[in-house]
Order: sequence, then C-alpha cells, then structure tokens
Amino acid sequence: MSDLSTPISALAEGRFRSALAALVNRANEAIAYIRKSPQGNGAAELAAGLDHAIQSVDAMATDALEAMAEPPLRTVPKFTVFIQKASGAGTTHISVHAGADADAAVELAMTEAAAAWGGWDRDNLRVLGVVKGDVEIERWDGAGE
Repeated sequence: MSDLSTPISALAEGRFRSALAALVNRANEAIAYIRKSPQGNGAAELAAGLDHAIQSVDAMATDALEAMAEPPLRTVPKFTVFIQKASGAGTTHISVHAGADADAAVELAMTEAAAAWGGWDRDNLRVLGVVKGDVEIERWDGAGE
C-alpha cells in the first residue's frame, strides 16, 4: 500500500485512492462488527479507537488530494537587462531582475547600473536589450571602446 515515504504525487493515482477507500470501508465494517460484539472485552474502546484512526487517515488523504488540485503558485518572470553608456563607449552592465514585465526590470536595472557606476545620471545610460527567462552567458567579448 503506502508508507510515510510515498511521494505526494502518488496519492493521486487511482490505485492508491481505491486502496484507501477499500481500507476505510473495511475498517467501518470492522467497527460495526466490534460494536455488535459483547461489550465486556474492551470492544467499545477498540471500536472508538479504530473509528478515530480511520477518520484521521481519511482527512489526511482528502487534504493531500485537495492540496494537489490547487493551481501552482504564479512565478514572477526573470529578465536579463543589458545597459551601456548612452554614447556607446565603455563596458556593458548586465543584471538579472524579477518583475511583472520588461519595463519593471529595466527600471531596476537602470537604477542598479547608475549606482554601480558611481551615481551616473540615468539620462546618460541606454538599454541595449532585455531577455526574458533564464540566460546563461558563456562568453562576452563586448569590451567597448
């Protein structure tokens, strides 16, 4: 069946849900049988304990399946922004920012580049490009003038 090492995704499998439903049904049948038994041998306590255990298992499985049905968290996209002096001279400032859109990332990158270059006026900077998503730059040969 399953144990605590079962990945949560396995709980969605039809076989697991069927097995869990069968377990709950059999336990309920056992509880009904125990309750009909003579009460002098601790059957009432056993039935109550089984009933509580089955309710707990059923609730945990329901919670796990509901959690799996929730939509995934929305992720904020990443943008790699390339900035240079407005004159085109010098190096290129490359930075990665998460934002709602490219314009938001450009604003963050302009502020960062201006500060990194000693408080430059943003009017003296230009955006060379913006790339959305993960970027892996393997080589950069744009040393500038």
